Amino acid sequence: GWYTTEWTLICVWFDLLNSIITDCRQSLLLSFTVVAIFAFFHLRLKSLIALITICCIVIVTVGCVTTLGWVIGVLEAIILVLVVGLSFDFTLHYGASVPETGCGKHRIWFAARKSVIPVSLSALSSFAAGSSMLIAETHAFHQV
Repeated sequence: GWYTTEWTLICVWFDLLNSIITDCRQSLLLSFTVVAIFAFFHLRLKSLIALITICCIVIVTVGCVTTLGWVIGVLEAIILVLVVGLSFDFTLHYGASVPETGCGKHRIWFAARKSVIPVSLSALSSFAAGSSMLIAETHAFHQV
């Protein structure tokens, strides 16, 4: 017999990659919009600083991925979504916990102390989910 490629499998793979990249862009835009609206009503001026911080985190992460020469595939898209989620979580918890009054040193100390538990639990749950996927038999995690 002649060697034939699995065109349907290749088409499904490219459709999957295309939809992941498209959905990643849409989720980023939707996340930034929702956070901007809710944070503006709750945090006022802090929301602008939080959005700038989140944008910088996303830009640095994507820059590191491209500098390392990675092609954005399934695993990289998952990592990007986790980075965006954790950056939103930390930045908004920290911004919401900064008190309005007091000296600068005490306000920073209080905000860090108040936001360390929710952010740590978020990172722990993401680590647990990622660790459980490392033993899974999927192509993306075998490349790691």
